[in-house]
Amino acid sequence: MSRSGRLLELLISLNTKHRFTVQELADEFSVSRRTMLRDLHLLSEMGVPLFSSSGPNGGYSLIRKQELPPIPLTTEEATGLLLSYEIIEQHDGPFKYENLSTLTKIRATMSVEMLQKVEQLKSRLAIEFPRRSVNNYYLKDILQASLERNHLEIEYESRSGFSTRTIFPFGLFLSNGLWYALSFCYRRNSTVTFRVDRIVSLKVSQQSIEPISTNMTVEKWLKQSDSSTKELTLKAQLTKLGCKILDPHPLGEWIEMNPDGTGAIEERIKESDIHYVGRQFLSLGAEIIIEQPVELIQFIQEEAVKLINQYSKV
Repeated sequence: MSRSGRLLELLISLNTKHRFTVQELADEFSVSRRTMLRDLHLLSEMGVPLFSSSGPNGGYSLIRKQELPPIPLTTEEATGLLLSYEIIEQHDGPFKYENLSTLTKIRATMSVEMLQKVEQLKSRLAIEFPRRSVNNYYLKDILQASLERNHLEIEYESRSGFSTRTIFPFGLFLSNGLWYALSFCYRRNSTVTFRVDRIVSLKVSQQSIEPISTNMTVEKWLKQSDSSTKELTLKAQLTKLGCKILDPHPLGEWIEMNPDGTGAIEERIKESDIHYVGRQFLSLGAEIIIEQPVELIQFIQEEAVKLINQYSKV
């Protein structure tokens, strides 16, 4: 269990106890006494009202401050909040610590009965997203620079190697489990995206650079990207097996099922999505027949030839 997950479980446990010792909690969570002391200290720093007493009957207890007003959340609202936190936690967002601190404080004000209902409902729900094993060290730095309108000097590792860039960041966005920094790059003299996990080093630029005179925002850029690309009509036929294979994938929403279990797809796609859609369809092999667009068919053909050539030498 991750430390953040253990802290949430620890808080749930504390809400069910009148008094407890460090060793009792350490045994319950199968960690050392020192680790449990660090966890309790962190909860205290986050605002959880813990009280300690010494002596033979000493230990810890959770102070429930009566002056704090109750949070008017239903069980469903509280569960949705927790699930939202878990999604953000999985993607190592810029406010990971703050999210944990906020939810910890919220849990501390809930009654034991409310916590039990939330956990019961939460045990029946789960949200799965692609999780990447990458390190996003500079999320907060980039976000802060975008707010303060600072230029940054970064060392960036791309597929072609390392390079040093001077950038003006507009903000961050998450896509397919990866964080990107939308920025104006002076080397390319255009607005581009940088994968945050590929930024090796970062510092605020001390150069005298004229500020970018633009009101560009991440939201505006994403909308422009969606509307600027050419749209194509996709038509395809799927076998029964093809429908079963594609159904769990997001593209499975496009399938119109036939009475015999086969399926058909007729959808509008962006030309820029040809590679993404094509690779998903290529994995279906003979279980899908693409009728149009020509661009997608050509991409499938080219990728199939590459695959055949790769194994023809074996």
